[in-house]
Amino acid sequence: MIFNPVYEKINALSVKKGETVQSVVENAFTLKSVGEVVKIDAKSRVTNAEIVDGYARAEGVVSYKVLYIDLQGALTCENFSASFNAKSPCEVKNGKVNAHSVAVDTGVSALSGEEVKIASVIE
Repeated sequence: MIFNPVYEKINALSVKKGETVQSVVENAFTLKSVGEVVKIDAKSRVTNAEIVDGYARAEGVVSYKVLYIDLQGALTCENFSASFNAKSPCEVKNGKVNAHSVAVDTGVSALSGEEVKIASVIE
């Protein structure tokens, strides 16, 4: 299985105490003999968060558990993880941020041959 981050972006009006920020992360990976993806569980965590030069930046990891039916009809489960980076402009110039994340929605965005793309909304 091979995976590469395809795109990462963050959408936020502002970064303030108590407000949530969402980031869309899409990852592409290869599963040999994939027939149909049955279920995807995603968990995310922030590994580093800070405010530098007027931008709130967060680094994290998304862990996936993919349950699928292969071309021979067998139920198969694969685990993998991918890192993400997100940033958003803010009014504060420098500082530390207390951040945590949760994957609020995850699904297959494209399936072509052995390549599967999964998009996750991280909040």
